[in-house]
Amino acid sequence: MEHSFQMCMVITTEDITNLLACEGGGFDYWAEICWDEADYEAARKRLAAKQSDSILCYEDVEAEILEAGGKLKVYDREEDKDYELTLAGLLDGFRLFAESNNSIDLDDMDAAMADQVLQMAVFKEVVYG
Repeated sequence: MEHSFQMCMVITTEDITNLLACEGGGFDYWAEICWDEADYEAARKRLAAKQSDSILCYEDVEAEILEAGGKLKVYDREEDKDYELTLAGLLDGFRLFAESNNSIDLDDMDAAMADQVLQMAVFKEVVYG
């Protein structure tokens, strides 16, 4: 007999921003997040118009790029290779992480979790570390 269920997760803009903020000390030993300057400036202007009373971090702008249907580049320092990162790919990384760990607690996002989620988004598995 088999029993199965689908896991329901809600990933927010804040969760994406928190993951991207873990570059330093998290995934920076193998990856660098890069973007197209025109995409970055357009996303920054959109966010500035929405959030005129707050300070924008580059992670906020990166999340906006993804959520607006754009893409970021993940530069793999180890292989000297670029990978495309879309919102769908990142969400898949969150899903794969949750499935491989039987859960995910986004309130406890740390550098190690962000590293694994990003690797799963890029490679579909943990390759480094």
